[in-house]
Amino acid sequence: MDITVDILGERQLNRRLGVIIERSANIFGGAKGVGVKVQKDWIKNNRAQFRTKGVHGSGERWARLSTSYRKWKARHYPGKPIMRRTDRLWHSLTRPGHPDFVYRTSLQQMVIGTNVPYAIYHQSQEPRTSELPRRPVVELREDQKLLWSEFIRKHIFSSGIDFERITL
Repeated sequence: MDITVDILGERQLNRRLGVIIERSANIFGGAKGVGVKVQKDWIKNNRAQFRTKGVHGSGERWARLSTSYRKWKARHYPGKPIMRRTDRLWHSLTRPGHPDFVYRTSLQQMVIGTNVPYAIYHQSQEPRTSELPRRPVVELREDQKLLWSEFIRKHIFSSGIDFERITL
């Protein structure tokens, strides 16, 4: 079995775990499942991504707002930082229970993300058809991918399954 993480259609993580994970019945579900740990880390990193204006993920700051839009936004939404005009996207990525916050788990699958329809326009690496620059709101750093893989590994090996009897 593969552990994959896709963010708005872009593959961010792909780890092959084979039969080991297939023998570990409940990886993501339940109060002690990996899903709870990943969700907390997801929220922490998304908050950092917004706080640092994109630097947390890739190390690159989000593109500045255009002069005309910056002036318009200052008049209509004074004090609101970049990517937080209405806070819908922010809340959908940082607040469990928000109507647009996506979090579902099953025994061996977890889905986490946002239902905000315009998120894809900021996230996508596809060529731009407008002047809207790419400002990825979710970027998994390598240390985050390793941490999530470690959550899974620890959960599997603490599950009580006799792995010595598994033939790979």
